[in-house]
Amino acid sequence: MTEEKILSVVIPVYNEENTIQTILDKVAAARIPGCSLEIIIVNDGSKDRSDSLIREWISSGVTSYKIQYIEQKNQGKGAAVRTGIRNSTGNAVIVQDADLEYDPQDYAACALPILNGECKVVYGYRAESNRGRLYSSPGFYLGGLALTFWVDLLFNANLTDEATCYKTFDGPLIRALEFEGNHFEWEPEITAKLLRLGYEIKEVPIAYYPRKSSEGKKIKFRDGIQGLGTALYWRFASLKNERKKVAAIDQESAAHVKQVKHAQLALLSVVLIAVIVRLLYAINGIIDPELVSRIDTASYLGPAQSLLQDGVFASSPGAPPTASRLPLYPLYLAICLFISGGSLSFCVALSAILGGLITCPVYLAARLYGNWKIAFCAALLFALNPTAIALSPMLLSDTLFLFLIALQTLFFLKFARTHFALFFFASVFTAAVAVFIRPTNLLWILPAVFVLWCMPKFNIRLKVIYSILAFLIYAAVVMPWIFRNHAIGVGYRIDVFQTDMIIHNVSAMESKRLGIPEPELREQYRKDFEAEFARHPEKYPDLASKLDHQEKTMKEKILAHPFRYAAMYFRPYVLFPDIPSFLENLGITQTGRNTTDILNRKGVLAAVIHYFDGHWGALAVTVPLIFFAGLLYLFGFTEVLRSLFRWDYMTVLLFLLLAEYYLFLPGSVPMPRYQLPALPFLCVMTSSLLHYLTGRLEWLRRFFRVMPDKE
Repeated sequence: MTEEKILSVVIPVYNEENTIQTILDKVAAARIPGCSLEIIIVNDGSKDRSDSLIREWISSGVTSYKIQYIEQKNQGKGAAVRTGIRNSTGNAVIVQDADLEYDPQDYAACALPILNGECKVVYGYRAESNRGRLYSSPGFYLGGLALTFWVDLLFNANLTDEATCYKTFDGPLIRALEFEGNHFEWEPEITAKLLRLGYEIKEVPIAYYPRKSSEGKKIKFRDGIQGLGTALYWRFASLKNERKKVAAIDQESAAHVKQVKHAQLALLSVVLIAVIVRLLYAINGIIDPELVSRIDTASYLGPAQSLLQDGVFASSPGAPPTASRLPLYPLYLAICLFISGGSLSFCVALSAILGGLITCPVYLAARLYGNWKIAFCAALLFALNPTAIALSPMLLSDTLFLFLIALQTLFFLKFARTHFALFFFASVFTAAVAVFIRPTNLLWILPAVFVLWCMPKFNIRLKVIYSILAFLIYAAVVMPWIFRNHAIGVGYRIDVFQTDMIIHNVSAMESKRLGIPEPELREQYRKDFEAEFARHPEKYPDLASKLDHQEKTMKEKILAHPFRYAAMYFRPYVLFPDIPSFLENLGITQTGRNTTDILNRKGVLAAVIHYFDGHWGALAVTVPLIFFAGLLYLFGFTEVLRSLFRWDYMTVLLFLLLAEYYLFLPGSVPMPRYQLPALPFLCVMTSSLLHYLTGRLEWLRRFFRVMPDKE
C-alpha cells in the first residue's frame, strides 16, 4: 500500500485575532487526494488575542491533522516562515497567511504537481479573473507587478506573480535551502536562489480575496523597495553553500546545479566570443578611426561635439538647433568623448564591446525556445555574423540601435510566452526609446498592438486597456521631441532625414523606370527644389514649408506609380552579408563606388563585379563568415515556413513584427546593415527549429540532450 504523503502548511501569525480561527477552520477543511496535512502555526510575538484564540482552536479538537504551535518573539514574517519550515516534516511545504486573502481549497492545485513528482516548486498566481482589477490598492497591485518584472528581468524568468503568498516547495529542498530574510524580503530571496539553482517555478491559478491596509494588511512601500534590493543582491551574491546543500539532497538536485552552471558558462562564453571577435576585428579602427567612419559619421559627431561644448543639439558647435539627426546616438557619442577626453579610438573600442554584449539578450531570447546548448548555438551564429561584426566598431548608429532592438525583441517574446503585461509595456518603451536612434521604429507600435489583438489569452477589455497604455507610453516618450522640432521650425516631424529618405526612394524608383542613374536624378530634384524656393520665397519662409513641398512633390510621383513604389519594399538584397563594410574596415577595399546604384539598375551580379573589380581574393577570406550567415538565414526562415505550414499564426505574426518589419522598411536602399534588427528574431527561430529537430533526429538529440533548466 502506498504511504500517505504529507503537506506541511506553515502559518505565520502576527496580530490576526479577527481572522485566525476562520482561516484555521478553512485549513482544517482542506482535502488533497492521498495526502494528509501537517499544520504548523508560528506566532511571531502577537500582541492581541491571537495566542489565546489559537490555543482555544487547538484544544477544541476541530481536526485530526497533526498540529504544531510555536511561539517566538517578534522578528518578522520571514523569520516566522523559516521557523515553520525548520519544524516541518512534510513531502511538500506551503505558506499560508493568517488572513483570508487566500483559499486553502487551492492546496491541491499547488501541492499535487510536487507530490506527483512533476516539479519541485509551485507558485499560485492570482487568477486571470483577478489580474484585470486592482488588489488591495493600486500601490499594492503595481508594486507586485514591478517586483515580478524585476525578478524576471534579473533572472530571465517567466513568472507572472512573484509576490504571491502561495509558494509551495518540495519539503527536502526547502528545508535544505534556507534563507536569511526576516521580513517580506524572504520571498524574493528564496525565489532568486531557486531560479539561480536552476529550478523551474511552475505557476497555477488560484483565487484571491484582497484586504486593505485598514483591514490589517501589513506590507508597506518600504517592503517593496527592500524586495527589489534583495532580488538584485541575490542575483550576484555567492550561492556556494546553497549549491552544496541542494546537491547533497539527491542526484536530481545535483544535476540541476550542474546544468545551471553549464548554462551560465554557455552565456558567458558566447558573449566573450562575440566581444573578443569584435575587438580583434576593430584593432585597425581603434588605431585609425577613419577606417570605420563613413559619410554619415560627421552628421553624428557634429551634434555630439555641440552637446559637449554648448549643451545644444545642433549640427556643430555654435550652430542653431537642428533636427537633421535624432539625438540618442550623438548623446551616446558625447558621453564616450567626455569620458575619454575626446578619443575617437575609445568610441570605436566601446562600440565593439557593445556589439558583443548584444549577444546576451539574443541568447536569453533563444533560451525561451530551447535548452542552453541550443541557445548557445543560435547565439553563436549571431556572434559570428559578418554584418553584425562589420558594423560593431563603426561610428554609426547601427550597433546602439541593434542593442535596443535585441532588448525589445526579448521583452516582446517573453510577453508572447508568459502573457505578463509588463513585458509588453517594456518592449513598447524600449521601441519608443529606439525611435531616437532610427525613425524606422516610429510605426512599430502599430503592428505590435495588432499582434496583441491577435492573442486569444486576453479579453477585449484588457486588449483595449493595454493598447491605450501602449500608445500613451509611445506618445510620452516621442512627442516631446516632435514638439521640440516644431518649435525650431521644421514642423511636427521626428527629424528632417525622413524627407531625404523619401526623395532617395523616389529617385531609385524613377531611375529604374527611366534608365537614369539614381544620383543624377536625386541631384536634379535637389536643383529643382532650390529653384522653386528661390522663385517663391514668400511661399517657403521656413524649413517646415520647404520640407512640406518636397514631400508633397515626391508623394505625387509615388501615387503615379504606387505598385512600382510598393515593390521597392521587397528587396532580398538586404539579406546579403555586409562583406563590403567588413573588408573596408580592414582597409582591403574602398567605399564610394556607387555600387548601390549599379545594384538598383543592373542587379546583384553586376554590383558584385563592379565592387570587387577582379579582387576576388578579398571575397574568399570571408567565406567562413558567409557560411555562418547562410546557416542563420536557412534555419531562421525554415522555422518560419514550418510555422506557416502548421498554422502557427502567432509565430508568423511575430516574424512580421520582429523581423520583416525592419527588412521591408528600407525600400530602395537595400543596405545589408538594415538586416541587423531582424537578426535577433532569426536567432530565436533557429533555436526553435533546433529544438524541434532534436525530437526527430537521434544524433542531434544525443548532442543537445540536457536537463531542462532555468538560469
